[in-house]
Amino acid sequence: MKELRYYSAQKLFTGKQWHEDATLVVEGGFVKEIIPNVKLVSLPAQVYPVIAPALIDLQIYGAGGKLLSM
Repeated sequence: MKELRYYSAQKLFTGKQWHEDATLVVEGGFVKEIIPNVKLVSLPAQVYPVIAPALIDLQIYGAGGKLLSM
């Protein structure tokens, strides 16, 4: 069985929906479920103000005098 990690937040955004006072349950690096904090016996040591998905869009159009986007 893989280790479960819990990340609690006052507000949690899934990309489509906001959850208030919710916890992400992560197993093996993947989100297993989102549960309300009231279902937990105790909260993790840190409760984040907001948790939201992030997208890093790294684009390199040129370097060293060369344009790569033709």
